[in-house]
Amino acid sequence: MNKASHTNQMNFMNENENKNIRSQVLEKITSGKINMTPRFYFVLKIVALVVVVLLTLMVSSLLISFIIFSLMASGRLVLLGFGARGFLNFFLLFPWLLLVVEILLLIALERLLKHFRLGYRSSFSTLIAVILCMSLVISVVINSTSFHRMLQDRAEKSGLPLVGDYYRGLRRSQPNEEIFRGVVSDVSTSSFVLNPQLDSDDAVIPKYIVFLPAGSASSSLPLAGDTVFVAGQLRAGNTIQAYGLQKLSNSSVSY
Repeated sequence: MNKASHTNQMNFMNENENKNIRSQVLEKITSGKINMTPRFYFVLKIVALVVVVLLTLMVSSLLISFIIFSLMASGRLVLLGFGARGFLNFFLLFPWLLLVVEILLLIALERLLKHFRLGYRSSFSTLIAVILCMSLVISVVINSTSFHRMLQDRAEKSGLPLVGDYYRGLRRSQPNEEIFRGVVSDVSTSSFVLNPQLDSDDAVIPKYIVFLPAGSASSSLPLAGDTVFVAGQLRAGNTIQAYGLQKLSNSSVSY
């Protein structure tokens, strides 16, 4: 048997097989064993998928933008400039729970896309990278607006349902975390008085005496009226032995 005859025979067999499959499918449809799915069902599934994807991307972007905002608003980002101790404290204070939620959202979205066969040709890492990049771009856009600042102001002044606790206290001193921020008043040769920033409903306003980090020159002292971020250990008598000190610019204060 030559090659051409073999090819014709294979084509004939495939054609017969396809006819048999079509006949079996038509027979099952006629007998009611297979139900035809209306077209609008598939349309609804695509619409639902698009809505879920958009909502997931928005929530993911809000989480990323809030993580960035919280690090800037609380001053924790400044800890990275305070040596090994500052880096360790930054690592411990990082909002890891929010990051875990963000990762779970991305994984859920990737699974959803694979379930609908929209990304079956892409690898897991590629899909995650694309989704993450989209979330990062949207989060940058969100942080370029006053969205989080408005929510923070509302949470501190009049309260904010559901998410208010996440915004309240970002600009406050957190002695248990060894971070303090406020306005400088009296300044001496090696220390200064810090008036911490508090929320409007805080009745007691404690003041701290901050001693400069070891080895710092007196020229490192801030001026009265400066807003500063201090990292250090709180000791008896409301004194703080600082290991890091950073003057905050106006843009930092506005956060």
